[in-house]
Amino acid sequence: MTDVTTKLIHDTFIQNRPDKVGEQEAEELFNRWLEFHGFQPEEQPIAPAGFEYETVKTKEDSTPSSDDLDAIALASDNATNSAAMISDVMDSLPESTQEALACALNDFDCAAEHLHRLLDKYDYKPLEEREED
Repeated sequence: MTDVTTKLIHDTFIQNRPDKVGEQEAEELFNRWLEFHGFQPEEQPIAPAGFEYETVKTKEDSTPSSDDLDAIALASDNATNSAAMISDVMDSLPESTQEALACALNDFDCAAEHLHRLLDKYDYKPLEEREED
């Protein structure tokens, strides 16, 4: 698998080829250009996916403080917003470059879900709702 930047350049080149140049001819031209410049595709590392947690048991009360819960809520909001942004970006990219972001999108969705569940466990209320009470 080549890197995301090379895929994006490839897709842009193929999609914006001159009218009289066929797709196969554009592919051949792009490949010759890569060879001319000495491009050697390298095996790309696979990004880690998913989450693994180890349960830590303590004898102390491990209930988070309200500041800790606010920080968790901020991380939750950031994960949710990042997932939405990645999803929007993916929709605008060529299909071949979307796979690189799909894993990140899934990870942000998982992180947001884990954080939401943690906040629910402690009956967390956002600051705006706490001030109204």
